[in-house]
Amino acid sequence: EEMLEERRLFYVGITRSMDRLYLVCAQNRSLYGYPEPVDASRFLDDIPHDLIEDARFSRSSPHPRRTPLHRSTKWSTAVDNTPVTKSAYQQKFHPGMQVQHPTWGDGMVLNSRIDDGDEVVDIFFKELG
Repeated sequence: EEMLEERRLFYVGITRSMDRLYLVCAQNRSLYGYPEPVDASRFLDDIPHDLIEDARFSRSSPHPRRTPLHRSTKWSTAVDNTPVTKSAYQQKFHPGMQVQHPTWGDGMVLNSRIDDGDEVVDIFFKELG
């Protein structure tokens, strides 16, 4: 019954979108300060494949790369054995900074932090919220 309610809420969220719907999932979340892997929603498999465009961010580029969606319940990451210099941990984005994304338009940086060597940025996009 709990899963039916979860599915219902997922459906309600999808049907409220007017034109486009962006579904996002982090690879990890922080639990008591430690990164924990995250599985994508089990209900994503219910969405017809022809309605989905997958846009993923690489670590080196702020632009999404478009790839066919491979449905999987697990995330995989490439291992990079390149030594990390201290400058790699410097933040490039700061709260209040204006940014522009080719797909999502103009936005403003709300928060930026370094997490496990990667910069994680929260952005408010004027067109999306």
